[in-house]
Amino acid sequence: MILVAYGTRPEALKLAPVVREARRRKLAVEVYCTMQSPDLVSYEMLPYTHAGQLAPWMFETAELVVVQGDTRTAFEAALKGYEAGVPVFHIEAGLRTHDTQSPWPEEGYRQMIARIAQYHACTSTLGLMHLVEEGVGTRRGTPTGAIRVTGSPVVESAKGRMSELIGRRSHPAIGSDILVTLHRRENRPHFANILAGIADAAFPTERICWPSHPNDWAANANPTAITPIKPLDPWEFIELLASCKLVVTDSGGVQEEAHVLGVPCVVARTVTDRPETLGDGGGILAGVTREGVAQAIREARMMDNTRLTRTAYGDGSASRQIVDWWTQILKG
Repeated sequence: MILVAYGTRPEALKLAPVVREARRRKLAVEVYCTMQSPDLVSYEMLPYTHAGQLAPWMFETAELVVVQGDTRTAFEAALKGYEAGVPVFHIEAGLRTHDTQSPWPEEGYRQMIARIAQYHACTSTLGLMHLVEEGVGTRRGTPTGAIRVTGSPVVESAKGRMSELIGRRSHPAIGSDILVTLHRRENRPHFANILAGIADAAFPTERICWPSHPNDWAANANPTAITPIKPLDPWEFIELLASCKLVVTDSGGVQEEAHVLGVPCVVARTVTDRPETLGDGGGILAGVTREGVAQAIREARMMDNTRLTRTAYGDGSASRQIVDWWTQILKG
């Protein structure tokens, strides 16, 4: 049995096409959600999920433990799998800023998962290079071919959903010019500056849509007239992202999705773990100052999104590659 654990919406978004492919092939897969971010989890996205905390008995019959990304849930599941002697398979392995304070605590979690996982599915060659430089894959007892570049399942999730939405404009905020998402805890001292920079750069005629995050940190620091709306479900958000002119975000996941959809992305962080998306990939690293964010928005407006590269995270075959790999592992 393959045990898949997740706790947040970004994890579900990327695990969903992989789990669907595994179920299509009749593999025995059990999915558990710890509800780490209950307000953002959608069972429609990843059905057949059991909700609850991870318990030792869940790992007793598992042949493989699968985690995605760098959340507390991913680390907890990887640790429990390691302690139970079950091989751990890490999707989206190798992302790095090399600064354990940014993103915090995710950078620490992802580095620790790399030390105890046996299998590492990287979204890009850069991720593989990071792991090789850290000596991952050369440890005694590490299986042959333990690190591979598979691309990211986000390609399938984002593009697949958009193929269903072509011609639809169901959400009232569709048609917004600037989409904003802010939630990172290390950005809490900078939210006011980031929002002020957005307000400075926005034209009076531009429509700004800011779906709030349940933590409300950015909304509480808002010195501008930009008014947040309620959080959106994942498919509403993807639809909105695909239709906007540019996005300002401190989310790594949104940075990925914007790249896949060809949307210029202003990254309101001092460092990014997705440098593959910068430049021709549509991303601009703005920093967290008022002036830096405003200038990055002006630069993003000048981008020709028809010329942006959109292939940093593969060709949309990540789920097939990952499930092929699971099958090989289970056959021994």
